Amino acid sequence: MAGTAGPSTTTIVGREPELSRLSSLLVTTADDGPRAVLVEGDAGVGKTVLVEAAIRAAAESHPLVTLHAPCLPLDAISIPYLPLRTALGDGAAAGVDAPPPPDLDDAAAPVRLDAWLDGLDHAGPVVLFVDDLQWADTSTLDVLLYLVGAPRRAARRIVATVRSGEDPHGQRVRRWLADVRRMPGCTELRLGLLDRVATATQLAALLGAPPHESLVEDVYARSHGNPYFTRLLADGLAPDARHLPDAYSEDLRDAVVAAWYRLGPGDRAVAEGLAVVGAPAQPDALARVCGVPVDAVRAGLAEGVSAGLLASGAHGAAWFRHPLSAEVLERSLDDSRRHLLHGRCAALAAEAVAGGHRAGGDDVRDVVSLADHAYRAGDAAGAYAAALRAADVAGAGGGAAEQQRLLARALDLHPQQESPAESRRDLLERSRTAAKDAGLFDAELAAVDALLGAVDPVAEPLSVARLLVRRVHLEYSTGRDFMNVAVVREAVRLSEAQPRSGAHALALAELVHSGTWHGVEGLEPLAPRAIEIARAAGDDESLTYALTAAAMLAVFAADATAGIAYGGEAVEVAARVRNWWAYVHAVAWRLNAVEVGSSRTYAEGLRRYREQMVALGAPHTYSAVMSADEADSWLAVGDWRRAVDRLRDALAADPGPLADVKARIVAARLAALQGRPEEAAAHLARADERFAELGDFVAFQFDTVRAEVHLAGGDAERAYDAALRGLTREGPVPTMSEWLVPLALRALADLADAARTGRPGSRDAVARRGEAFEARFPRVVRDVGPSTPLGEAQVTALEALVAAEAARVRGADDGALWVVAAETSAAGELAWEEAYACRRGAEAFLAAGSRAPGVRLLRRGLAAAEALGAVPVSDALRDLAVRARVPLDEPAAAGEVDVPAGPVAGLTAREREVLALVAAGRTYAEIADALTISEKTVSTHVSHLLAKTGARNRVELSGLARRRP
Repeated sequence: MAGTAGPSTTTIVGREPELSRLSSLLVTTADDGPRAVLVEGDAGVGKTVLVEAAIRAAAESHPLVTLHAPCLPLDAISIPYLPLRTALGDGAAAGVDAPPPPDLDDAAAPVRLDAWLDGLDHAGPVVLFVDDLQWADTSTLDVLLYLVGAPRRAARRIVATVRSGEDPHGQRVRRWLADVRRMPGCTELRLGLLDRVATATQLAALLGAPPHESLVEDVYARSHGNPYFTRLLADGLAPDARHLPDAYSEDLRDAVVAAWYRLGPGDRAVAEGLAVVGAPAQPDALARVCGVPVDAVRAGLAEGVSAGLLASGAHGAAWFRHPLSAEVLERSLDDSRRHLLHGRCAALAAEAVAGGHRAGGDDVRDVVSLADHAYRAGDAAGAYAAALRAADVAGAGGGAAEQQRLLARALDLHPQQESPAESRRDLLERSRTAAKDAGLFDAELAAVDALLGAVDPVAEPLSVARLLVRRVHLEYSTGRDFMNVAVVREAVRLSEAQPRSGAHALALAELVHSGTWHGVEGLEPLAPRAIEIARAAGDDESLTYALTAAAMLAVFAADATAGIAYGGEAVEVAARVRNWWAYVHAVAWRLNAVEVGSSRTYAEGLRRYREQMVALGAPHTYSAVMSADEADSWLAVGDWRRAVDRLRDALAADPGPLADVKARIVAARLAALQGRPEEAAAHLARADERFAELGDFVAFQFDTVRAEVHLAGGDAERAYDAALRGLTREGPVPTMSEWLVPLALRALADLADAARTGRPGSRDAVARRGEAFEARFPRVVRDVGPSTPLGEAQVTALEALVAAEAARVRGADDGALWVVAAETSAAGELAWEEAYACRRGAEAFLAAGSRAPGVRLLRRGLAAAEALGAVPVSDALRDLAVRARVPLDEPAAAGEVDVPAGPVAGLTAREREVLALVAAGRTYAEIADALTISEKTVSTHVSHLLAKTGARNRVELSGLARRRP
């Protein structure tokens, strides 16, 4: 686009630092400002999008004259200066006072263009944007080189995008880049691939909702963070898609292998062979796979590099610039050719394995390569043997996830073997162990279910008991069931065959754990009994669960000392035996005994234990659970940036279902508090969907967050229902139960406010609901656990909110009550609640005519809300400042406030005009002048408005005018 650039709301995913830097480079007028900015990166990483967004961002504060010079991939024809001629045409149509475009048909073209650009400087800094420089003709490159090396022009920038490693015209562009880089004033920005979190953010924007983590994993595994490929992969997907389809779209295939189409037939075959190899390959090895002379392979690789399809490696090896190209090419082969090429690869891998074994040991890559190629070649017997050997090697090297993948393949191939030496049960046991070590919950659950079908409970009751307990853990971790007490009782019954066994201690410990959540009574003696049995049996795995069960009971009994002791030892034992499910479980109850979860102390404790766990080599699925819990604690105390950091850490790789749900609940609450209700609802919907059967899971704060999300979306009725559901459920109270009564009353108060202009009697009906609710829940409902000073301070703050909201329900909003709520919230480290209380208090004081305390609360609340990014609160306070004429910002213009039909019915057209101006903060004199009427007439209209609406003063009247249905 040419001309003077304007503002834009375009969002650049994952490129915020580069966007900020580039936009500032475009407008700097310092003597050391850059003459040229080179934006480099692979095809599809977003170079063009970044430059366009930077130009728009820079133009928000500086008028820019932008000239776009796109280079085109012309092979058969060459038009000198084509990109520059396009830019000159843009300049002629730019809407600025520009001199006639210069002639570019002789040797003086560089000088003329330089002078012509000088003639545009009066309209603002000039940005010559050269896109896809790798396709530029020689003439254009020469002119650009002259412009970069010409005398400095502080108000001129040349910005060029160029693909890394792609030079379709020999070494021409590389030589040009080398020359420019030596010149003073050349700045480079290199764009890499997006990380997994940024890819998830891009997918959310493309799909219109937060994507499933399984879809993120699929897309990221293929796009490797290339934004263009991510967009193509997401094209046509439903917002609730869990995986990519088996077949790729034609657009994706064409885009991924566009450079392959430009190769000759022989060179294409070399690329296909490399795709089947699946890794960088030396020419001699690739020649054997392709069945062609090595010289032909070298020539094909060179052509692939020149076309931008491949990248050169060490010792003549090459690989695709983007791995997705290899996958697409391999899939495009017919079955016979694919099997042939994979068979040749398997033969090469077998030779490498034999040579490596003779040298002293198997190389993991060679053994895994043999297993994979034999499988894809259709060699069932060879693939089975190789998979088992590769699983052994991968397991010895600590690759539990790779080991599990190979064992799963061996299980699939097992029925096809004539006389396998390994039993299916042995393979299932090995697969389960590998899945457990890798933190692959779904894979481990599948193995456990298969083993339960294969093991006789009469012959092996202890084995079945252990499997049943583990199945309970895994069904919880995958959202299938919540701590099934009946299953655990069966484990206890089976293990009673040997009452002094570790298996029996484990079953007893799990009965305490699951039974406590479900309100089962009489469990207290079982925890010390389980500890004693586990110690006597020398079974540390059972001991850590027994100790944690004892810590849990101590927390429920408010015995902090015992909870800390039992929980601390449980953490130590779990770390010693590397049982990460037990570790996470123990840490939670150790910290629950110390402090409430909504505290910095709890967050710091999680941080320390999480870092210890990572240092010990725990799988990401377990550290992600702790990161999500830590994010929850940071969010509660208002440190939302650290919460975001922890969420990014949790989602940096597939977090697994448990951490996924925890992270989404935190993300939903953050989005609701910061005023993004649609995003909040989408995150909560994903959490509900993932744990569809566990909506009543009291260990998650579903009810509290659901109420907050509904309030953020303006649905007070559903918010009240969500809070009431949490308050009336059977069994232990849910997490964050203390918030439920204040949220329910807040919802009723919002309904009461809305009822003021509704049908007669509706406000009375809400008031009666409020009275009934207060009678049933006169105080906050406390969560289990020992009392701490901070916990008591938070309860005090939430009780203050209850009192203030109850007064609002009754129509007796009291600023003094909100002051108490704000002060006690600050003392309890509840930053979000403090900002909200300030907002309500400012409204109450100003509506009652108490200006001084109202202004103080307004300014305090605004500062707090803006620090939190709490947009709903800050917007409400800024709106209040305009209506009450508190000098914070410029008052809104009359045209910026409209009065919808819903909130205030029965007004005349003139009354609606007056109401709009009152809501805009205008004085009587200003309203009279705007409507060409007298101030007395204005006063009469305002009196009528007060009578019709029931508002007590202009501040309340303005609030009614701005309220949406």
